[in-house]
Amino acid sequence: MKELKGYLDQLRALPPPDPQRVQATDGGGCIDERLNTVGEWGPFATHYEFQMKFGYGVIEDNPETYPEAREPLAKLRGRAWRTVLTHVDLGPHNILWNVKEKRIAAIIDWERSGWLPEYWEYCRAGSFARMGCPSWWELFNKVVDTYPDEFMVERLLDSYFNRV
Repeated sequence: MKELKGYLDQLRALPPPDPQRVQATDGGGCIDERLNTVGEWGPFATHYEFQMKFGYGVIEDNPETYPEAREPLAKLRGRAWRTVLTHVDLGPHNILWNVKEKRIAAIIDWERSGWLPEYWEYCRAGSFARMGCPSWWELFNKVVDTYPDEFMVERLLDSYFNRV
């Protein structure tokens, strides 16, 4: 996992085309399973615009539906994030291992990658913990910066969009 951290650090060190803009690597719209029926969404001029389109407005407009999200969402107001290059679908299914040499051979499946807020990789990788890969989540948490407030809000949004 230290090797993976090194690769993630390299991605995060690349300067974004625009420090606030959220977009795919080609400058167009992004793809994510939460808004799968929409196709591409964005690009967005700011992180706030991205968050509102991606569901933060749902929690703000329906606080009684997600009372447990009030505190984490309040902590996020006014918080600033860096825009970083993000794989978006990083998990064990997209890492090819060279078992003989005990190292990563390749990270594949980059079609969802883009320039997103720095917490996004962490939050999306957390979905694998809920899909039967808790060991992935434990290891991932040891090598990356964690974003517990953002993760709490994203989990609640995932549950909302999975019900609709």
